Amino acid sequence: MNPKFIHIIGIIIQSDRNSQAQEGKVRIFPLLRLLAAILTILLCALSKNALFTVTVISVELLRTALLSADQIRRVIRPALTAALFTALIMLPAVFMGYPSTFGTVTMKVFESVMVLALLNEKVAWKEMTGAFASLHLPSIFIYTLDSTIRYLFILGCFLAALSEAVWLRTFGKTNWRKAGTGGIMGTAALKSNQMAGRQYEAMLCRGFRGKYHTSVFRILRWKDLSKAEKAVNILYGGIFLVLVIFFIYT
Repeated sequence: MNPKFIHIIGIIIQSDRNSQAQEGKVRIFPLLRLLAAILTILLCALSKNALFTVTVISVELLRTALLSADQIRRVIRPALTAALFTALIMLPAVFMGYPSTFGTVTMKVFESVMVLALLNEKVAWKEMTGAFASLHLPSIFIYTLDSTIRYLFILGCFLAALSEAVWLRTFGKTNWRKAGTGGIMGTAALKSNQMAGRQYEAMLCRGFRGKYHTSVFRILRWKDLSKAEKAVNILYGGIFLVLVIFFIYT
């Protein structure tokens, strides 16, 4: 199997493994984490003072330093990649006399990607869809998010096996493998359409009427928390107030 495909599959299913690794630790409502990430990104985007963005990046780096080595690599690598790509795009601003814009935009992109990467490390995909359900988002939106991961994985495994079969049948210096790319893409389209039809029929047989209930998700309840965890969640909720006050101050 293609190593790149294996890497992509590993990224897709990593959220559930992270959730299992977090068992036994202090539990924080995924909805609180999601709202805190959205608020942080929004305030950094609206901030006209670099001090606010630098302070947020410093706090996020401190949080990242408390993670394991593998988690730090998964958080820092996409953030640095996005920051370098943004720096290349914004480089002409330096020669046009706007160096502050170059630095501000690059830092904001770095902060946004790092916040989302930290959120991905702390919250599993199922918990994330449960948080969206708690916000009463449209059911079709939640259903699409909830089913995308697993069916991308199934379809990806099928395409990997198909590509491997084509590669094993490639001999000599013929260009047959490149000529068969259209066949692979057509087979993928037919297979995905077949999977979508089977999923639709299966959901009808199970009585799905287009509406999600929050009870089907792994949503953390307030009554399930210990006193210490309730105190931690209350303190975590104070982040919203601190962010807004510091944003106004700067």
